[in-house]
Amino acid sequence: MARLLAPLPAQELEGADGLGNRGLWGWLALFYFSQICPDAPGAANRYIPETEGGAFGLRYYRHLLAGPFRLHRQLGETAKPALLSALPEHNALYYALADHQDLVQNAGLVEAMNLLYFDAKVGKLRRGISNAQKAGSLARFFPVMHQLELTYDLLGLSAAEIIELLPPEFDYWRAASTGSD
Repeated sequence: MARLLAPLPAQELEGADGLGNRGLWGWLALFYFSQICPDAPGAANRYIPETEGGAFGLRYYRHLLAGPFRLHRQLGETAKPALLSALPEHNALYYALADHQDLVQNAGLVEAMNLLYFDAKVGKLRRGISNAQKAGSLARFFPVMHQLELTYDLLGLSAAEIIELLPPEFDYWRAASTGSD
């Protein structure tokens, strides 16, 4: 879909007011409805984007097409691990990024998250990333990032530098990312 929509100007995709082109995304959801809703329909905002709160609304990411498209447009290939799930689902990385929109613009941070929680050799998310009881899991990543940003300029750091700053609770994931587990 990204290739099909790439020629369209951002104003067509996001609407003249920057709040999201509800008509376009609603129509696309209807066009692909059999693929994004194989069972019983879910919440309306999965098919018709919310536009309150600016820039697609604060919960634009819940729309099954607009959210992933916008993330891909924003991050390019760096977003790939977060967009692996087949419709109508989103994976844990996608929801983590969506829940922390304030940090998504930091490509180094997103790349660090990918290195820790995505196994590029097999093309899958690592097992246990969603287990909040596991040390250094995805549930801890963003709270630690928010803590680190009080002392460090995370925007100025590479993925490797961010991973180096992580506390020992991330050692398991750090080792997995270098293949030395």
